[in-house]
Amino acid sequence: MFSLNVDFDTNTATVADILEEDVFDVSILEKVEEVEEVEEVEEVDERTMEQLAIEDFVVVNGVTTEAPEPKESPKPKGGRGRPRKSFVKDVSFIAIIEEGSLVTGYKRAPRGRARKGQVRKSFAIHHTRLHELDTSEVYSREHLEGLASVC
Repeated sequence: MFSLNVDFDTNTATVADILEEDVFDVSILEKVEEVEEVEEVEEVDERTMEQLAIEDFVVVNGVTTEAPEPKESPKPKGGRGRPRKSFVKDVSFIAIIEEGSLVTGYKRAPRGRARKGQVRKSFAIHHTRLHELDTSEVYSREHLEGLASVC
């Protein structure tokens, strides 16, 4: 086995000598003055302070998982554009004729001119009720005249 010389405070000892001893000599440690413990103060930035404040708040008040419902934005009330002068629209219907000259109902007419033999009649419909009309349905005269009002 080889021998390594180590100098401990002017005492010459080999590593083999130190390792063979059962108890290490602690007299050297007693010579060293006791060093006071110094707490390391970490620099705390703004973000860390904010996170600590949030954690404290959560501990005190708890956490809510419910998100607040978004406020509904009010619908614009006609203050834009040119004011409406007419509240009714003339809509053309095709008269459905059965048994000669008897009109049984009216069907919404497509755009363009009438075909040969078609009889068209126009009714005034309130602009808020235009979505109720379907091109494939047959309407009575009373129903179409009732669509001229708001209700």
